[in-house]
Amino acid sequence: MNIKELKFSDAVKFVRMKLGLSQTELANAIGVSLPTVSRWENKDREPRMKTLGKFYAFCREKGIDFEEVDSE
Repeated sequence: MNIKELKFSDAVKFVRMKLGLSQTELANAIGVSLPTVSRWENKDREPRMKTLGKFYAFCREKGIDFEEVDSE
Protein backbone atom coordinates (compact mmCIF):
# COMPACT_ATOMS: atom_id res chain seq x y z
CA MET A 1 0.00 0.00 0.00
CA ASN A 2 1.18 3.49 -0.76
CA ILE A 3 0.19 5.80 2.07
CA LYS A 4 0.17 8.72 -0.37
CA GLU A 5 -2.96 7.18 -1.88
CA LEU A 6 -4.82 7.62 1.42
CA LYS A 7 -6.84 10.70 2.23
CA PHE A 8 -5.13 12.72 4.94
CA SER A 9 -7.78 11.75 7.48
CA ASP A 10 -7.13 8.06 6.83
CA ALA A 11 -3.35 8.55 6.90
CA VAL A 12 -3.54 10.22 10.33
CA LYS A 13 -5.60 7.38 11.74
CA PHE A 14 -3.38 4.76 10.09
CA VAL A 15 -0.21 6.28 11.57
CA ARG A 16 -1.79 6.70 14.99
CA MET A 17 -3.01 3.09 15.08
CA LYS A 18 0.29 1.73 13.74
CA LEU A 19 2.17 3.51 16.53
CA GLY A 20 -0.44 2.67 19.18
CA LEU A 21 -1.07 6.30 20.04
CA SER A 22 -4.16 8.03 21.31
CA GLN A 23 -5.29 11.20 19.58
CA THR A 24 -3.96 13.14 22.58
CA GLU A 25 -0.53 11.51 22.33
CA LEU A 26 -0.30 12.24 18.62
CA ALA A 27 -1.42 15.82 19.17
CA ASN A 28 1.23 16.35 21.85
CA ALA A 29 3.92 14.76 19.69
CA ILE A 30 3.37 17.13 16.77
CA GLY A 31 2.37 20.21 18.74
CA VAL A 32 -1.32 20.54 17.96
CA SER A 33 -4.45 20.26 20.07
CA LEU A 34 -6.56 17.17 20.59
CA PRO A 35 -9.53 18.77 18.78
CA THR A 36 -7.27 19.37 15.77
CA VAL A 37 -6.34 15.69 15.46
CA SER A 38 -9.97 14.74 15.96
CA ARG A 39 -11.04 17.12 13.19
CA TRP A 40 -8.40 15.70 10.87
CA GLU A 41 -9.61 12.15 11.44
CA ASN A 42 -13.25 13.18 11.04
CA LYS A 43 -12.46 14.94 7.75
CA ASP A 44 -13.59 18.27 9.20
CA ARG A 45 -10.29 20.03 8.59
CA GLU A 46 -7.05 19.72 6.60
CA PRO A 47 -3.71 20.76 8.15
CA ARG A 48 -1.79 23.87 7.24
CA MET A 49 1.46 23.32 5.36
CA LYS A 50 3.64 23.93 8.43
CA THR A 51 1.66 21.43 10.49
CA LEU A 52 1.62 18.95 7.65
CA GLY A 53 5.42 19.14 7.61
CA LYS A 54 5.51 18.44 11.36
CA PHE A 55 3.26 15.42 10.85
CA TYR A 56 5.49 14.03 8.09
CA ALA A 57 8.63 14.71 10.13
CA PHE A 58 7.13 12.89 13.12
CA CYS A 59 6.29 9.91 10.90
CA ARG A 60 9.82 9.80 9.46
CA GLU A 61 11.21 9.90 13.03
CA LYS A 62 9.08 6.88 13.85
CA GLY A 63 10.21 4.99 10.76
CA ILE A 64 7.04 5.37 8.73
CA ASP A 65 7.90 5.74 5.06
CA PHE A 66 5.25 7.51 3.04
CA GLU A 67 6.34 5.81 -0.17
CA GLU A 68 5.70 2.25 0.93
CA VAL A 69 3.86 1.22 4.06
CA ASP A 70 2.53 -2.24 4.79
CA SER A 71 -0.99 -2.18 6.12
CA GLU A 72 -0.43 -5.42 8.10
